[in-house]
Amino acid sequence: MAVDRISLGIIAALSLAAPTAMRAQDTGRVSGVVRSPQGDAVDAVEILVQGTALRFQSTPDGRFTLTGLPVGRLVLVFRRIGYRPEALAVDVTADPRALGPVMLEPGAFKLPEISVSARYAKPSRYANTTKYDDFYRRRKIGGGIYLDRDLVDQRFVGNTFQMFLGLSGVHVDLQPPGVGSKLWFSRCNESPPAIGVWVDGVRQLPPWGIGSGYGLAPDRGRKGVLPNAASAVSDQGGADRASDLRSRFVEEVINSVSPADIEAIEVYKGPSGLPGEFNQGDNCGAIVIWTREGGVLRGAAPQQGTR
Repeated sequence: MAVDRISLGIIAALSLAAPTAMRAQDTGRVSGVVRSPQGDAVDAVEILVQGTALRFQSTPDGRFTLTGLPVGRLVLVFRRIGYRPEALAVDVTADPRALGPVMLEPGAFKLPEISVSARYAKPSRYANTTKYDDFYRRRKIGGGIYLDRDLVDQRFVGNTFQMFLGLSGVHVDLQPPGVGSKLWFSRCNESPPAIGVWVDGVRQLPPWGIGSGYGLAPDRGRKGVLPNAASAVSDQGGADRASDLRSRFVEEVINSVSPADIEAIEVYKGPSGLPGEFNQGDNCGAIVIWTREGGVLRGAAPQQGTR
């Protein structure tokens, strides 16, 4: 009987220990450092784990270690008086994870901004850049088609123009090289097609300008002008000629960015849902391309001035 009691006691102890061990495996650890845009360490940054009661703080050298985190996708909110809050989506596993530098920009401290940032939380790989913040903000609001890095990588294409094949409401007529492929939206039936193209926030303009008989008005020397697209414009050859030139320009500027350099794409197929920053009065829809850090816009003229 004594042996039986000991055995039962061991079994009971093991049964109690097992859930504890399992719970320990369901937590993770994330570490990193908080810096200003100038590269200085930011101390005393409060770090909140959204949806939990967990709170942490960065050390005088800006470093932080978050322990006991639930495994899975979490939103980390970084805030400090005098800085704009930053929210990052992080995939936590049982293995310790180190983040790249988290950048906090100086700015007013407002609690409502925290909830907004968290709603538009960007992946942790963008912790040290604000370049793609507006992409994730607009994607949350909606109104267009949004391809992030994962979706871009899933679309195996030979050139960037082919990236738009199969997108709802986007029509692509692929032609052999030199013939001229075309892209248009069902909601934009102007002639020539009024599609504006932006790369890294800069509108790309044809050499003949915008508002002429070719669908665009004088804009020579402005930022983002490409020199090659149908540059021999000397006559006012009619709607068909204008439409062809405009389409060739759209094709050229899109293909000036290699698929390997693309981080994200936004497509707005008509006036409805077109954000104000991409509505300049002469375009019905817009294609917005964001390049990866260090990506090169090949074939572009030297960019001067701003639009």
